[in-house]
Amino acid sequence: MIHLYKNFLTDKRVYCLNEAYYTRLFKTLTNATPTAYYTVHFNNGEKFYDGNPIFSVLSKDRVLKIIQEAPDSETPFIYAWMGSPADSDKKELTISLELSKETQITLQQLIQKWIVERVQITDMEQYLKSVFNTL
Repeated sequence: MIHLYKNFLTDKRVYCLNEAYYTRLFKTLTNATPTAYYTVHFNNGEKFYDGNPIFSVLSKDRVLKIIQEAPDSETPFIYAWMGSPADSDKKELTISLELSKETQITLQQLIQKWIVERVQITDMEQYLKSVFNTL
């Protein structure tokens, strides 16, 4: 298993490189420059550096939130679910993953369907059930 940006939780430089990865990925898939939806700073301006979220964006009425977990699994870890941000009528796709070579394809497919193709909510929920084998 090849984890990417392995030390992102302990090295702030790697964390910033990791954030840039998601920005580049989003730009590549959408041809748009993302603006963070969620705040990743404390009131004093200090950054969280905890991976929750490591990336977020509002695209029209849809929110994409990516939570990156510490790379401890020996098998690929990625999971996604639908919801709504607090105090909002927007729909949100949350992706939780350990970023690795093995999870990159699923990550790209999820962003593609949710943001680029704008798959209907019920169809996206069905897609998530099929990908992650949930009932």
